[in-house]
Amino acid sequence: MKKPAARPLRRIVLLLLLSPALIHAQDFGAMFRNAASRAVGDTVTRTAYSVTTASIGKVVQGAMRPRNTEGKVLLYGTNSCGYCKKAAAYMSGKGIPFIERNIDADPSAKQEYDSYRTSGVPLLVFGSEILKGFNEQKIDELYARMPRDGKAPPAGPAIAQINAGDVLLPKLNNVAVLTGPEKTAERLGSLGKSEAAVYMGEESNGYYRVTTSAGEGWVDKLLVSRR
Repeated sequence: MKKPAARPLRRIVLLLLLSPALIHAQDFGAMFRNAASRAVGDTVTRTAYSVTTASIGKVVQGAMRPRNTEGKVLLYGTNSCGYCKKAAAYMSGKGIPFIERNIDADPSAKQEYDSYRTSGVPLLVFGSEILKGFNEQKIDELYARMPRDGKAPPAGPAIAQINAGDVLLPKLNNVAVLTGPEKTAERLGSLGKSEAAVYMGEESNGYYRVTTSAGEGWVDKLLVSRR
């Protein structure tokens, strides 16, 4: 009559044997859910990280652009992007017309951004060229050759045939005047939008030797035109 009592005992033993497997199954499920959550988070972050090294590229076919923005730079950024704020402040100070597109706050801006098939912010669009990241000199160079209202940028009257003594005007505000004909040269001063420089008849490495109110130095030939 005592034999039936063995069944509850077997059940208890069976539960004890199975409980580690059940615990591991729950742990595995939690691990899977956490991994999936991290994967989704990584995908979102991939489109929103700040680019620390600036690079120039071409606009891909099929990229979208909002209406009535011809002749203006498009700046795509996020709420937390510090380089985006630096790019906006720099272009404002240089008098470069631009439109900010916040991909965090505006779904249409996010759709446009995605159409460029790139990643990272800031993304600046200069006509048919793009700049990923923030770099002051690259912004100046790209804007200087960007089409205005569907036309090629003004190159200035016969800029390739200027002569010593010709007066040059900056295309942008605060064009750097350097102590030598290279990007790494020390900064001597700058040319405001209405300040003139006199060409000294020497060209080297894409720079003109000029005389300015700050002294004699060199300016990027793409950023000036003859008056």
